[in-house]
Amino acid sequence: MVEGDRWRVKVGAWLHDPAEKALVLFRDPAGHEGGTVAVLARAAFGEAGITREESDIVRRADWWASAADRPQFPRDEKDHRYASWAQVRFASSPVLIHPLSGERFELGSLEDVEIDALKAVSLDHLRDLICRTASGETDWRRSFLSLWRRGPTLPAPELGALWTVLPADTRIPDHSIWEHLRLVSALAGAMHGGGPVLLSVSLGPVQSFIAQGRSTSDLWAGSHLLSRMAWEAMRVVCESCGPDAILFPDLHGVPLVDLWLKHEGVEVPSDGPRSDAHPLFAATLPNRFVAVVSAEEVDGLVERLRSGVRKWVRDRAESAWAALLEAAGLDAASGAPGLDQIDGQLAGFPEIHWAAVPWSLVSVGADGRVGKGDVRQLARALDVFYPDSSTPPGFLGSEAWRLLSRALAVERTTFYEPFPGVLYPALFDLLDRTAAAAKSTRTFLQSPQVGYRCSLCGEREWLTVDRDHLSRARGSAAEDSVWGRAGRNRVGWVRGREHLCAVCTLKRVWPMLFCREVRDTVDDLDGVQRYVVSTHTMALASTLAEIVANSGRAIGSDAFKRLQEVLVGEDDGGGGRVALPRRLAIDLHRKPAAIVDVVRRLPAVLDDLRDRARDGEDAVRDEAEKKRHLIDRCLASVLEAVRGERGQWKAEAYYALLLMDGDRMGAWLSGSGDCRRPTYESIWHPSVRQQAAAMATRSADLEGYLQTPAPPSPAYHTAISRALNGFSGTVARFIVEDVFLGKVIYAGGDDLLAMVSVDDLLPAMLALRCAYSGVVPNDDEAAFRGLLRSEIVKDIRIRRGYVQLQTQDRQLLRMMGKNATASIGAVVAHHMAPLGKVLRELRAAERRAKKKGGRDAFSIALAKRSGGTTHFTSRWRVSEAGVAAPQTPIGALLRLSRVLNARLSRRAAYHMSSWLAELPPGPGRTEPPMHRDDFIGLLRTNLSYQMRRQRKEKETPVKDIDELAADLAGMAVVEFESGRAASAPDFLRELIGVAEFLARAERGGE
Repeated sequence: MVEGDRWRVKVGAWLHDPAEKALVLFRDPAGHEGGTVAVLARAAFGEAGITREESDIVRRADWWASAADRPQFPRDEKDHRYASWAQVRFASSPVLIHPLSGERFELGSLEDVEIDALKAVSLDHLRDLICRTASGETDWRRSFLSLWRRGPTLPAPELGALWTVLPADTRIPDHSIWEHLRLVSALAGAMHGGGPVLLSVSLGPVQSFIAQGRSTSDLWAGSHLLSRMAWEAMRVVCESCGPDAILFPDLHGVPLVDLWLKHEGVEVPSDGPRSDAHPLFAATLPNRFVAVVSAEEVDGLVERLRSGVRKWVRDRAESAWAALLEAAGLDAASGAPGLDQIDGQLAGFPEIHWAAVPWSLVSVGADGRVGKGDVRQLARALDVFYPDSSTPPGFLGSEAWRLLSRALAVERTTFYEPFPGVLYPALFDLLDRTAAAAKSTRTFLQSPQVGYRCSLCGEREWLTVDRDHLSRARGSAAEDSVWGRAGRNRVGWVRGREHLCAVCTLKRVWPMLFCREVRDTVDDLDGVQRYVVSTHTMALASTLAEIVANSGRAIGSDAFKRLQEVLVGEDDGGGGRVALPRRLAIDLHRKPAAIVDVVRRLPAVLDDLRDRARDGEDAVRDEAEKKRHLIDRCLASVLEAVRGERGQWKAEAYYALLLMDGDRMGAWLSGSGDCRRPTYESIWHPSVRQQAAAMATRSADLEGYLQTPAPPSPAYHTAISRALNGFSGTVARFIVEDVFLGKVIYAGGDDLLAMVSVDDLLPAMLALRCAYSGVVPNDDEAAFRGLLRSEIVKDIRIRRGYVQLQTQDRQLLRMMGKNATASIGAVVAHHMAPLGKVLRELRAAERRAKKKGGRDAFSIALAKRSGGTTHFTSRWRVSEAGVAAPQTPIGALLRLSRVLNARLSRRAAYHMSSWLAELPPGPGRTEPPMHRDDFIGLLRTNLSYQMRRQRKEKETPVKDIDELAADLAGMAVVEFESGRAASAPDFLRELIGVAEFLARAERGGE
């Protein structure tokens, strides 16, 4: 097959089943392969239609995809027709099943959906996606890309979210028609030149590359640059094989992919606001991907992506070096020594590891099916990784393969016949283990570094225009080095006496380089010159939001005018404005110009003053400190004017970082461990399940088949990938940046790193955890929303493994399901605290959540500037029956902090902690032994007594206080009895310590 035929075949694969198939089955006289399928085939292929060879490839790909993704159904041994009970009329009994949890969604009758109208909408929508060349011929490549990107998008508002979730097979409604079409297209494109191959590629290093930096802007730059490099690698596969070839991560709707599609001539939906809240500024792609490609192109693809990514990195490093020379007032010719250093330091960067496993390890019979004897090659390959096993290796030794490896006949019907796709779990297992082995056998290139080293990483020489400078310490070289010159010109990305290597220079200048790149492709980014993520901004976010919300009162005050005058006399250190939380940026949009200017410039000026106070000479440092204190006093006066009451107000000085990670993701991908995959029986439509269960009473093999957990399949991995893509790319950003005052630094797959204002930390953590699984505690959405207390929370619905955003396009997104869990570590730190220390605390908090909390947990660290660190770790308990959101540990923590803030004197926290220190660990550990209920009563009564004593207003209702005391006492004993807390009183003391700090109204003076 020639290259041009690949895109014809992929278009044929996309059109082989109608999008509306589930709703027209058994209702349309034309059948699901007539109707729109026939019309679209003529529109694309003309009257001659698809060739026999192409049709055979699509049919074979369809068989493989179906075998990989679904259990088979009984056919009569004589006429091979499906049994009548295995046929489902979806319109009258529409059910969706979550592929990762097995939960059912019953949609109610869809019989009122008119077939002709539905077919007309589908036909018009998909026919418009068939693109033409200038001569009127079908543009196969562009047509395929349009179908892949725009096919699943809603064609008509009246269809709602139904269009995106219509099942591929009504009997197993756990994956959509779009997921099936993508897999058939990917396999069809690879079924020539040796057949399909699973390819795994990973880029590194990851942790050291991201973590080396002095600021959150460095942190964002490292994360975003790594995501951008990952896309450069994926782009090579997308250009050759199509974006559907990448099975993991899911690329549909990823902003960088949409930008590439625009260059390919494909119309894509609106790409977001023309500001630094644009989705392109989010790092959303992981450093690893898995693709299905053809055997004969693997080596060429890997070589192209390796050389392409490294050339791309080198070109950007040269651009960063050129920008530094320009900032230093030096001509390009003087930068030759630096270019030589770049060549040496970037040799072999980034590291690229890959592995490939061909499907040809499975022998296929003349009938296209596979049996036990056809997996010998695959078994030998897997044996290498299972040296001590006395049974067949991996999936080949499982009960699932014992049942699936042969035809399963029951009562004159053949229930199951294996196609090669069913061996996807074994192939993926082999790929995963081979990739791990390849990554462990690294080769290191020696690159001699003889001069003084980089200020950030300490690994490589800093870049220079004169190698003699490298023999001098940075202080003595600063005056005449390129870094010293650039620093004197007040360049925002040269801080103090820093001297950076090629890699760190690229990271530092990347915010500016990426803005240039985006401005070349996205119209008018509202003057964004450089993307700066600032801790100062996040600490001030709640203060700035209050000023913006009360802009009329603020702008008319003398304090605001004084603040304007101070800012006019200050520059921003060349850093430009900083990136604001999206919610704040939206609220700011229609405010007076004076408010916009102050809110945009204030954090950048304060950042610059902080840098000057930290890195400047004595006189510069003193002057910067005076200016900073003056601005703090002006802000306090503005707050007094805004609040309309006198007080010792101070702007918030703390911010929060949170790090989220999905639990047991390796087990989820491999289908091993305790990820609780649904059984074959649970993913079938209820009517089919009932009949199969009745037949299973007469067949032990069929009963075993029904109860076997469904092994990983392409659709299973696609479900994980789409869930993680939807969570990180859409839902997490919406929660952090639209619902709350926050900024996402990195969101790729199950990993999330974000900054939020301290006031929003607890509700944001709870919302993220619930959205990840698509569940709310006790299925009580009213209690969940009431606890979060955000007006915008009404725009997000979380239920039964799905999240729906009540925004303009009303997206329905499938999440990971009730069985999947995630852990979060969080740290609250002063904006002046060194980032390295804060990140160490953050990672330690995440480890505590995983280890001390036992996963599905959270841990919060308070890094107080006055000294000392306070920790609190607990389980989420969001999936426990009968436990609503306010009764979860984080819910109780949030309620207590609000009570301490609004209704109680802070002395209540100190009295409760002092009293708890004198108590025994828990029930059964007292003298004489105390019953569990009596111990809970002791805790409840005394907690309630101390809080009642310290009420600020005696008319404050005590009901809420008593309920809170009861919830705190009960959960403390639960944590003690589970072994996760050393003692119930210690658990409460840690919780109270965190709640008290978060309740303070004047942390700015802490």
